[in-house]
Amino acid sequence: MKKYIICSILVSVIFSASYGQSEKDLKGISTEANKQKTANSKDIFTSLYRAGINNLLGDDHTFSFSSSFFGIDSIFRKKGTTLEYEKERKMRQKSFNIGITGDSNNSITKLSGGFTFTLINKKDITKKFEDGDTKKLQNISLFVSEIKKKIIDYVVENYIEKIYNQDEYKGQAKRLKDSVKTVINNSWNNAAKKHDFSNLHPYIKEALGSVDLESEMTNSISVSSIYSQTEIMDITKSYVQGKDFMHKVYVDIAEKYARKLLWTFTPDFIYDRVNKQAGFSFASDLTFGLGKNYDKKPWEFEIKTTFKIENDTSVNKTNYRNNPFSFSVGINKVLLENEDKESKMEFKFLTQYDYQFGNVPVGIDAGIFTLNSTLRINVYRSLWLPLTLKYDPVNNNFLGIFAVTANLGN
Repeated sequence: MKKYIICSILVSVIFSASYGQSEKDLKGISTEANKQKTANSKDIFTSLYRAGINNLLGDDHTFSFSSSFFGIDSIFRKKGTTLEYEKERKMRQKSFNIGITGDSNNSITKLSGGFTFTLINKKDITKKFEDGDTKKLQNISLFVSEIKKKIIDYVVENYIEKIYNQDEYKGQAKRLKDSVKTVINNSWNNAAKKHDFSNLHPYIKEALGSVDLESEMTNSISVSSIYSQTEIMDITKSYVQGKDFMHKVYVDIAEKYARKLLWTFTPDFIYDRVNKQAGFSFASDLTFGLGKNYDKKPWEFEIKTTFKIENDTSVNKTNYRNNPFSFSVGINKVLLENEDKESKMEFKFLTQYDYQFGNVPVGIDAGIFTLNSTLRINVYRSLWLPLTLKYDPVNNNFLGIFAVTANLGN
């Protein structure tokens, strides 16, 4: 008994020392973190592509499109090729943006283009996972490795060893064992890709549901040294029920990263086609999750600033006297999410102050303070309908703004 315990400890130590940040884990958790980002944060910075129409029912509506450098690269990259996680992560840190503004007659009045840079992006995993996360990944990897080994042993014992004992099949024993390993690994890997274990090979289903396998897993020294007997039984039963427990671990770890700090800077070039003059825009957006209770739906804090240098259209010559500045602070709350913790409905409340540093028309205040709210509803897959309501408490004015946005890919 002592010999088995010592061997188990040695295996655990070796496994722990050799376990690193695998590409599979990095990309798997990164994908889940991107899925769990709120629609509000995806509007600030896209992981792949983003398209939107702002002020849908207004006189000046704008079509916008953004693509991360990774998204642009994926268009031209040879089909079937993949990038290393670190190179992919760096390409996701910058995006290219274009915008088209039209008037009430749907004539194009302005064109814009620019870039968004992430000044701080802690939502992406950089050098390594946190220690507790590494341990969780190490533990579930060991569990999966052990249960697959037990399943193979079960099938070999019940379907090959019996045949092997018959003289006419002895020559086929090794080939059959190799075939079993291949079939089981392929079936398991295909299920893992889909995060659905309900259509496993019948032999695997039989093994998972057997009392013998459950007993062997709970008595396994390597597994029982990490999980309690109840946890071992629960994880095993989750696979019997068709669930992917490793995927659940990914989802749980990804939630922390999805709520981390994101700070971006966006310089844009604007061309007024009507007045044939260029302009410039500079924006800074910052957001991060509030609280560390991941059992509750996310709360987000955000700060946004925008400064534009454009022409004053009331002056019939080239000028840069239209200099609006906007500053807003708000709280965004996820109201609905699915079982994979993807947001489906959000509500944001913010205070905004707009100030005109340039020419101010007679009778108009240079500064305006508004109370704003935005309700975002996910209507289909990546398609969202944000409805913004602005209230000017000084003049008692309400303004409703409809928009449509779509964030494509993770």
